[in-house]
Amino acid sequence: MVINREGRIIAKYAKVHLFSMGQEHKGSAPGTNLGIFTLDSLTCGIAICYDLRFPELFRIYAQKGVHAVFVPSAWPQSRIKHWELFIKARAAENQMYIIGVNTTGKNPVDQYSGASMTADPHGMIISRANDAEQLLFSDLDPEDVEKLRTDFPIENDRRDKLYHSLLSLTK
Repeated sequence: MVINREGRIIAKYAKVHLFSMGQEHKGSAPGTNLGIFTLDSLTCGIAICYDLRFPELFRIYAQKGVHAVFVPSAWPQSRIKHWELFIKARAAENQMYIIGVNTTGKNPVDQYSGASMTADPHGMIISRANDAEQLLFSDLDPEDVEKLRTDFPIENDRRDKLYHSLLSLTK
């Protein structure tokens, strides 16, 4: 949930992609909706942890005009290289900010190494925490997103109808 400055819930999101290796499907139902909200002039979205491995979700957020997606996570130390890779990739391929907020510490399941970070619309890391609990600040400018999307309009070259027809040919 996202709660605004006045204490009102302004967005809800349920994880769309459940982590089957962690048996999440046994205790949870996958979400079916986007979590879009506004912070001042910034249009934002939500994804959770494992969702980061599925670029289609982030593509939809971009098509909906989202400037930044927040991704709270419990991403384990053993796969931390994937964490950074996916944050950078989702940011660059969708020309948006990706804010990954990861847990730190150890529990009976795994070891977590923090490494919360923000990637800008070019896929560059602009802020990064270490493995300790930290408060991280990043300046997010929706105009930077809009300018990049205008100056380098990759969306115009997408071929969604072809992708769908190719998918149906493989079934």
